[in-house]
Amino acid sequence: MNKILFQFVFAVFWLFAPMAAFGQEVSVTAGGYQGVLIKKDIYMKQLIKTQDVKYFEAAFNWKAKGDSVDCFDEIWGRPTLEGGLLVGDYSRVKLHWDDRIWSDDIQYTSGLGVMITPFFAFRRSLARNRNFDLGYKFENGLGFCTRPYNTETNAENNIIGNWLSVFVGLGVYAKYNVTRNFQLGIEAGFRHYSNGKLNQPNIGANTLDVGLTASYVMNPDTVARKPYVHGLSKDWKKHLYADFTVGVAPQTLLQDFNYDFTLMPADRQTSYKMYYAWSASGALMWSYSKKFASGVGFDYVYMPFTAAMAESEARNGSVADYKLSPHVLGVSLQHEAFYKDFSLHMSIGYYLQKRLGCTADANQKRYYETVGLRWYMPVLAKKMYLGYNINACAIKANYFQFVVGYCPFK
Repeated sequence: MNKILFQFVFAVFWLFAPMAAFGQEVSVTAGGYQGVLIKKDIYMKQLIKTQDVKYFEAAFNWKAKGDSVDCFDEIWGRPTLEGGLLVGDYSRVKLHWDDRIWSDDIQYTSGLGVMITPFFAFRRSLARNRNFDLGYKFENGLGFCTRPYNTETNAENNIIGNWLSVFVGLGVYAKYNVTRNFQLGIEAGFRHYSNGKLNQPNIGANTLDVGLTASYVMNPDTVARKPYVHGLSKDWKKHLYADFTVGVAPQTLLQDFNYDFTLMPADRQTSYKMYYAWSASGALMWSYSKKFASGVGFDYVYMPFTAAMAESEARNGSVADYKLSPHVLGVSLQHEAFYKDFSLHMSIGYYLQKRLGCTADANQKRYYETVGLRWYMPVLAKKMYLGYNINACAIKANYFQFVVGYCPFK
């Protein structure tokens, strides 16, 4: 395994070394992390018996240099863009339900296997000099699970219910320049995997970890640059603009899985019916710099499958004391950070109306949060975008939204 990892890093080094000739700062990084799987609620405390998780990472990093530095690179303090492969070893995690009669007959130990994740990351310095670099990172990618939920071989894995998940990570780092070309670092972070209810079950895996990294920097920049560059947004005309979004949110029903969970594994469904919700939102945003805009908006979701929700809940013996409604309405505070043609959009909101039955009431809060990425189309003056976001509450995904939006007056 160590030989394969060395060969991979060596190949990446030679593949991207020619980029140094074009004035870019390119580096190759390898890292290892020790982490724990978070028991985020009473159910996870019952299910998770061991929490040991390890991560191994190989990546290449790119930083603008010389003539390639544009205004966005300057106002973000020349951030580092990273792409690589993250391997999460969850094989030591053991799962078992003590309070389920059917679990006593299982002759194997359920688990999570290995999560293989191609990813990209945005790294941003907060403080640095010629020797040290302190900052934060945001990661996003796709996780391929080698051992998801299976009624025959992994029936107690309620955490990862599909072979494909979306990966999101947040962290902080500190690096020290041992030599001009060699860096050592320490990093700590939070990582989340979820399939967004595209299949069941979908509790999602959340981990905390800390680890060490080593980087070889090709053609490093010798100019000491500040992480914050002030004054570049002075000629930016602050303005209000509208942000309109429509989208689709495919999802399966937790109610269906809850019913299956009362049955013997051999009697359960192996896949669940997909339903489609439709979303729309409108926000008034205040652009106060080239980097940021903040505002307030109204979010609407139409779920035309409330009859299926009620029918599934009735099978579980749950009947809400109100009539279910397909109309969900919320108000949210929104924030967006821009870099070149892309942005990170996030919000935190409160439901003004949500009548989706006993299961939703038990598993969701009155508040919600979203986080996602957008790509603004240059051909349309960066007023129209495509994107996706995760709607969640208390770091538990409710559903994915795939969106298209338009920003008049922007």
